[in-house]
Amino acid sequence: QESDCLTCPMGYYCEEASTEPTDLCDEGYYCEAGSTTAQQDPCPAGTYNAFKGAGSIEACADCPPGYRCAQAASAPDDCG
Repeated sequence: QESDCLTCPMGYYCEEASTEPTDLCDEGYYCEAGSTTAQQDPCPAGTYNAFKGAGSIEACADCPPGYRCAQAASAPDDCG
């Protein structure tokens, strides 16, 4: 029944019809509650996330000065 379904927790993704979290969200992405893929929401350009399992956009850190960060970056790129 639909009422028996649980929402996938933040930081994880749950493939369709799974009964428990499939795995952690990928680096460069975050997975809010209810995510269905490891790359549910990319960190925006100008930010990065080096860790698996981010649960919100707040996990996307600002790119440091002298570096660039494309969308879904898992590490800053040196501009030099």
